[in-house]
Amino acid sequence: MTAFDISAFRMVLETETDTDANVNKELMDQFRENIEALVLLTFSTGTTGSATSNPPNDTTGVLTDTAASYDADEHNNRVLLMTSGLAKGTMYQIDDTTATTIICTGDNLYADGVRSGDTYHVLYNVKNTGGGHTHDGEDSALSKPARGRTTVVSDGELITETGPTSSYTVHRTYGIYIPVDQTTLSIGFLGQRNGDGTPVAKFTITDSASSSLNVEVSGINPYSYTYQTTSINCSTLAAGWGYVTLEMKYPIYAKAFDLKGLSMHWNL
Repeated sequence: MTAFDISAFRMVLETETDTDANVNKELMDQFRENIEALVLLTFSTGTTGSATSNPPNDTTGVLTDTAASYDADEHNNRVLLMTSGLAKGTMYQIDDTTATTIICTGDNLYADGVRSGDTYHVLYNVKNTGGGHTHDGEDSALSKPARGRTTVVSDGELITETGPTSSYTVHRTYGIYIPVDQTTLSIGFLGQRNGDGTPVAKFTITDSASSSLNVEVSGINPYSYTYQTTSINCSTLAAGWGYVTLEMKYPIYAKAFDLKGLSMHWNL
């Protein structure tokens, strides 16, 4: 049996179930509307809008929506679906995205009937899925760690800083992946100090562009482990692989600052 070519898929049009049809129009309308709803429920990115000017009458395939505020390349390799106008039901592969434009190189949207005021919907990639279903944000939503439930760093070893140290000593460096929509890196550990003074632990997260943020934790209790928590607002950091360093210092001679049970997770 020949497999159906998904690249040929398009929405069913109202004109295909008009009053002159030789079948019940209301029944066919229900079929059409249910199919459309199923497609949108399955593949929708949740992004909709309308063209605010006529597309160029050439093959640059540019749809302009001045009300949009997309990130650069946000919808690349997804699918533009026209949902009103003469081109309703037509799908285009998206090759580039700017703040206010969706670009479908090689397509002539104007010749297909797209005009100012026509509405559109951005779908996950339903036309070119030869590589299978992924979580790359193109044929599906990006994979996200569960809120507060996915640990991205875990270290159960005892980490000790013995004084006196007036400057920080690096004890650990952890590789960490910074998600696209990261907000806060939460950190928790058990800590104790074996004497007077103020030991301090410093956590620094650095992104792929070498931008970094840090937080210091002091107020560690003496002679008994207590759970300490802190967090770093990472919303300004670039997505991608980075690392976290743990530094410690303790200014009291021959006294130790112990840390163990360290864990970190993203709050998205």
